[in-house]
Amino acid sequence: MLDGSRGFITYSSIPMTLPRRVDVARILTAHTHIDPVFLNSPLFQHPALDAVLGCEVVNKVETLNPIRSFKGRGAELYVATELRAGDTLVSASAGNFGQGLAYSAGRRGCKCVVFAAESANTVKVEAMRRLGAEVHLVGADFDQAKEAAREFAHQRGFRFVEDGAEPIIA
Repeated sequence: MLDGSRGFITYSSIPMTLPRRVDVARILTAHTHIDPVFLNSPLFQHPALDAVLGCEVVNKVETLNPIRSFKGRGAELYVATELRAGDTLVSASAGNFGQGLAYSAGRRGCKCVVFAAESANTVKVEAMRRLGAEVHLVGADFDQAKEAAREFAHQRGFRFVEDGAEPIIA
């Protein structure tokens, strides 16, 4: 629920501050904070597909970076600009965002704790662990894992980051 008059959003009865606005200057300098392995993903086109669809289709290949996903760029920028070495961040993820956070946190001396549903894809869970995340499997679905992550972070005074809730990640 959004209550602009009081300046916060209530999610599951937990107040959160409104996110910052997207800053064009930060967008233009973002690449300077992101590991180059996540930059310059190759683009491919196929003229026959363009002809069939009646438009130009450009496919961006995101499977050539360490986490095989575009989520690494946002995670890199967030960790590089919002955390300090030694900080602990907590999140919930089904896999790709958690891998990005684990990769980025590990290379910058931060600790990454990820909550995932008990039914999470085991390949993704192992990938998060391999990249350095402490992974907790909690709850029957993603929403339950996210609520547990939020509570864990709150109780310990750690930073909770939610994919899609921080403009800098986008």
